[in-house]
Amino acid sequence: MNRKNVLFLIVGIFLAWACGSKQQSNSKAIDKLQEATIDGKNIYQRECVLCHGEEGDKGVAGSAHLTQSSLTLEERIYVISNGRGIMQPFKNKLTPGEIEAVARYTQELKR
Repeated sequence: MNRKNVLFLIVGIFLAWACGSKQQSNSKAIDKLQEATIDGKNIYQRECVLCHGEEGDKGVAGSAHLTQSSLTLEERIYVISNGRGIMQPFKNKLTPGEIEAVARYTQELKR
């Protein structure tokens, strides 16, 4: 190979790497934007109200009173994902972003 071909090869590899990195960054930014627009309250209303109630204090069939819960965000995400007691797991029904949005919303119910 002559020097000109080697130079084109190096430039081509660099451009391919740079374009791939930018595409991955854009994808992550889009994922974050989509997660930010997920309405945790709406999902809670649809999936959780029956047992936990509008205000989080219904307590049907032993469900937790969310107004008194001291769980951290991570613990709430774990419980919503995996269930607890008679509560069903939601990891196969909701996306991780939706689960986090619901967990964040339940923090707002604490009095």
